[in-house]
Amino acid sequence: MANNKNTKTVMDKDGIERCLTRIAYEILEKNKGMENIRCQSLPR
Repeated sequence: MANNKNTKTVMDKDGIERCLTRIAYEILEKNKGMENIRCQSLPR
């Protein structure tokens, strides 16, 4: 996506990837592992 006066980049691809990885590790740490964790997506 090109930047122009109406758009602003908040986080680049690498930043989003790092953020999602950190969130995943926080979830695993809080739940003390992967038992009883379910991954679910919402249809568009």
